[in-house]
Amino acid sequence: MLIIGSLEISWFAVFTAFACIIGVCIACLLRHFQHKYISDIFTCVTFGIPLGLLFGRILYIVFSGSSLTGLLQYLNIANGGFGLYGVILGVFLGAVVAVRFFDADGLGSLLDCLAVGGAFAITVGRFATGFTPAEIGYEVDFKLFAVYDNAQGIYNLAIYQLDGIYEAIIFVICSWFFIKCIRKAKGENIGGKTALLMLALHGTNTVVMDSMRADPLKLSVNEFIKISQIIGILCCVAVLVYLMVLTARKDKFGKFHWLSIPMIIVAIVLGVFGEWRVGSSNYISNHVIMLAGMLILDWLTIEFALMSVGLSLRKAAVAETETLEKKEAEESVSPAENELSAAPSEEISAEEPEAPVEQPVEQQDAPSVTPTPSEEKPTAPEASQNSQKKQSMEAEAVAQAFIKTIPVISVNAPQISPDATNKATPVQPENAPATKADTLKPLGEQELNLSKIISELDKADK
Repeated sequence: MLIIGSLEISWFAVFTAFACIIGVCIACLLRHFQHKYISDIFTCVTFGIPLGLLFGRILYIVFSGSSLTGLLQYLNIANGGFGLYGVILGVFLGAVVAVRFFDADGLGSLLDCLAVGGAFAITVGRFATGFTPAEIGYEVDFKLFAVYDNAQGIYNLAIYQLDGIYEAIIFVICSWFFIKCIRKAKGENIGGKTALLMLALHGTNTVVMDSMRADPLKLSVNEFIKISQIIGILCCVAVLVYLMVLTARKDKFGKFHWLSIPMIIVAIVLGVFGEWRVGSSNYISNHVIMLAGMLILDWLTIEFALMSVGLSLRKAAVAETETLEKKEAEESVSPAENELSAAPSEEISAEEPEAPVEQPVEQQDAPSVTPTPSEEKPTAPEASQNSQKKQSMEAEAVAQAFIKTIPVISVNAPQISPDATNKATPVQPENAPATKADTLKPLGEQELNLSKIISELDKADK
């Protein structure tokens, strides 16, 4: 006992509190490795520890068969103990509260950190049980892993030592698995696997160690079946089946999956047989049989946990590859198409419309017309005038070309006699110079007498 004034504190309580503090520190460190908020751990612990103490105490009172009566004795934690699975349930509910109501990031990743920290706390707590009369087994004839009973002068099996070593191995395995996942995951969400592994390994440990204890939690005081063993084997088998289904490819079991089913059955049979033999004779060989069966379950759980992590990473890699291919396909689109597709319609201003660019049409034998400075950039009021002027110029040019094709007939030309019909009528050449009287003025200055031209053409034909 640790005596501080009038206050007496057991060394078991001191070491248990120390183990819980170190466990929380480990959980915070692992949370930092996940690149997530450490405050999530403190939020979970704030609710998880009270709930864990509550459910752990209830589990102990219901199944321990103690003579505790009254609310005060129930709340006096110095009298009696706690059911470890009740504590685990309380911590799990604390994590759910942190995620659900306080926006903690990821329930699975949070439970992974708590699982490793909790495994360390359980390890220290098991060794600290040596300061109490709990976890003492039956009489043995060897001194290794045994404690001497001064009252009876015999050696009893020190279960807390074996339990502490087993829990230390679980802590090492969970730490190794967690670090392996962190290194391989590279930020991917594979949370929850470490917590499941810790729960399964602790379940097999409970099955073996509770068979040696003199004060296990039973369904009733004198019954053969122990409640901790039932919860432990159910947790292990449930985790194992879940991992098997999770790692099945295309909803079908592989060869290793089908081979694991008879191995699970054999492991459970070995555990039941060893427990049955322990009831008749407490020989070490019976516990070794149980331990062999539980180790088979542990090995299968670790294998399927690793397979599930690998499968999650492969799925993440495939999803990342598809994302990169999609991004490259989007980047391969020509910049012009991107600009056209991304250009908003509001960029085209209705106040300043752009004039359409007129491509010049090349015409053969057509004189090129050089626009005047005023025609190069016509204003809005001059647009109609320029168009009319242009049409007028084009009509005049067509008329002049047509007139050139008409043979010029002199008004003072001599009349042709009927006797000279066989002679060719002299026709003035096309390029002959026209007289001043025969020259026509431009259309824009004098009106053309078409009827006179038509009558002269009829006379020339006759």
